[in-house]
Amino acid sequence: MIAEKYTEKSRNLKYPKEDVEILAKIEDMAGKKNREEAKENYRNEIRAERNKYHVEQFKIDNEFKLALFQEYEVENNPKREKIFSMAWERGHSCGYSEIEGDFMDLVELVK
Repeated sequence: MIAEKYTEKSRNLKYPKEDVEILAKIEDMAGKKNREEAKENYRNEIRAERNKYHVEQFKIDNEFKLALFQEYEVENNPKREKIFSMAWERGHSCGYSEIEGDFMDLVELVK
């Protein structure tokens, strides 16, 4: 199944979390203004890293969708996006395998 490849790619992405040790070091800094500025800078860095994560995850999701279209030979079918959307809604909380299974079932309706 195609899903295994994309599950692995997605698992290799690491969601950036705030480091409590860095936040503790910031709290130990002298001067409230410096502390607040350092916290804001750190949180901006984390936001930027999380944005990168989301962009990469979106790319993986899109590659998966296009691979499904190709594998099930519906690249030119006008209903392909609707079928994928339905499969995504039904299965994305369980992962790519569930999406692919639902897509496989639904694609038969438009072939």
